[in-house]
Amino acid sequence: MRSILKAARRRLASEEEGWALATAIILNADTLNMVSKLWSDKTVRDAVVASAQSPSAPTDVGQVAENVGDLSSLDVPLGWDFSDGGSRDLPSGVIGWLAKIIGLLLTGAAISLGAPFWFDLLNKVVNLRATGKKPEPEKEKERK
Repeated sequence: MRSILKAARRRLASEEEGWALATAIILNADTLNMVSKLWSDKTVRDAVVASAQSPSAPTDVGQVAENVGDLSSLDVPLGWDFSDGGSRDLPSGVIGWLAKIIGLLLTGAAISLGAPFWFDLLNKVVNLRATGKKPEPEKEKERK
């Protein structure tokens, strides 16, 4: 029975990784390209920071489309654009292809870790609790 569960977990994990990599490729979410763009282009970096500081939760599909349009106007290298041969186009040369593959694999690996991992990591890096100490687990309360 345990071997069946282990096999099912392995299969599910490989499917998650496959979907994560497919998502990265479809969206052209290349980690190395994004980091390079944000590192070298101060105007894009400042625009992304300003956009992040004024979050608004979309309530309907129109607002989601508007947010996607805003992201496009920020010139963040996300998505495919085959018209200009820029950073969102297919790479040229061996080094370009190698960087694109590594960037997409990094993004796929990050996506496959899932939201709980990133939320826990964010909690560790930035204490999200406004005040007070961490509540004690029930078992420790019973011992006292």
